[in-house]
Amino acid sequence: MSNQVCLNIALTREPPTEFRMFKVGPNDTTKGTFTFDADSAVAVMAAFADHGMDKLPIDYNHLMINPAAGPEGAKAAGWFVPAVRNGELWATQVTWTPAADKAIRDAEFRFISPYFNHDGEKMIKRIINVAITNLPATKHLDALVAANQHGEVSPPKPEKPIVPEKLFALLGAENEAEATIVVKTWNTNMTALMTATGTTSFDAMLTTVKANAIQAAEAVGLAAQVATLTAAAESATKADLIAKLSKEGKAPPTLHAFLNGCSVSQIEQFAAGATVVAATVPTAPGAGNVATLTDDEKRVARQLNLTDEAFLATKADLAAGKAPTTKGN
Repeated sequence: MSNQVCLNIALTREPPTEFRMFKVGPNDTTKGTFTFDADSAVAVMAAFADHGMDKLPIDYNHLMINPAAGPEGAKAAGWFVPAVRNGELWATQVTWTPAADKAIRDAEFRFISPYFNHDGEKMIKRIINVAITNLPATKHLDALVAANQHGEVSPPKPEKPIVPEKLFALLGAENEAEATIVVKTWNTNMTALMTATGTTSFDAMLTTVKANAIQAAEAVGLAAQVATLTAAAESATKADLIAKLSKEGKAPPTLHAFLNGCSVSQIEQFAAGATVVAATVPTAPGAGNVATLTDDEKRVARQLNLTDEAFLATKADLAAGKAPTTKGN
């Protein structure tokens, strides 16, 4: 299960309509350093899309996550849409309740604090909500809003909404709408994979899938080795059988190519009933009569469970200099 942390970032008195929650890379806090990168961006936006809410809530001092706070603690101070801009995570389209708007203008609350999930490597994975608070934990704070009535200035507003161009490319999308579809599909697939692998987190699922993939690859490699060894053993066995039959005068050289195209069991079947015979299969184009069978050839065909037509086709192959293709029944 992911860990959950609250961070705090300075606000100006003018209630902003957007503010940065995390910069790219490490974000130093009194609770440790937490990282926001491209993987975090995908995970955060996927979680937001999967939840199906149009906006996430802003509360007071994280009371929403405190079951003992009661109905008053569940009230929202505002709402926002998370967005990735130039690799940073921003709260955009921020709206405030009248009470929160007044409290910020009166300097009753001066900071915001994201409440988020992270993994064991302190990589930010999901934004749950944001609180207005007076207990900042983030170090080296930046100004977060544009010039207001108090003369405070922040960096220029980034132009790219939701997902930066590099992240679009990673997602195989050309715009925000396509990226949203990709993220939703990705999240659905990840959920299905976690169910299939019996895991409850992305990292655990990935570890299981990798392990299974390695095992599958090893199995494929082993099967290929077995197939190669089996083929080599069969070839050697056939060579030994044909050599023995040839030595006994039961398989003249003109029959070797034909027998080599047969299976071991077919050669053994032939050997069981074979007698000393003369050469029966021509070895050169045009040699012998490829249109008819001799009595010896008919006997060999019977021993191999071949029809006359199949044996004639084999004779034609050998006469044409091709490997025999006909096998026994």
